[in-house]
Amino acid sequence: MRVVRSTSDDWNEVRRAAVSWMQSSYGYWLDEWGYRDVPRGLLIEPFIGGGPALPIDYKLYVFNGRVEAIQVHVGRETDHRWTLYDRSWCRLSANTPNVAQAPPQSLARMIEGAEILGSGFDFVRIDFYDVGVIPRFGEMTFYPGSGLDRFNPPSLDQQFGSHWLAGGPTA
Repeated sequence: MRVVRSTSDDWNEVRRAAVSWMQSSYGYWLDEWGYRDVPRGLLIEPFIGGGPALPIDYKLYVFNGRVEAIQVHVGRETDHRWTLYDRSWCRLSANTPNVAQAPPQSLARMIEGAEILGSGFDFVRIDFYDVGVIPRFGEMTFYPGSGLDRFNPPSLDQQFGSHWLAGGPTA
């Protein structure tokens, strides 16, 4: 990923990075086999948000059509950190900095949209940005963190696994 903010940015460096990306077979990197046959390409998006910093990234974990957790990422260019919340905005993460004092203004819409988009899958993570009353869609992924992200407490792995394996929410 490259964030280009002005015409004075180093376009030669951006082009070199793009050439490198196009030569890699993404699906084999970190064993994300579901992506291996996706044609290579570049996606250029307009910058969203109200300032020079990247907007907060809300990553909704959807199990069998129901949002069970929301991972909140801040400081992605400078001091990247994240915290997990449940759908009622109760903190799930332990020993991580609290990265969001209050739920985003568009949380209900994010949950509604994620549950509609995720309704046909046993698991998918659906990302949004909160840049006003209407959330902006980011991406859908079946391999968050390539399955390598560690949760704290470790019992969250079991909790998420139980949602996935049970075919729906667990008590």
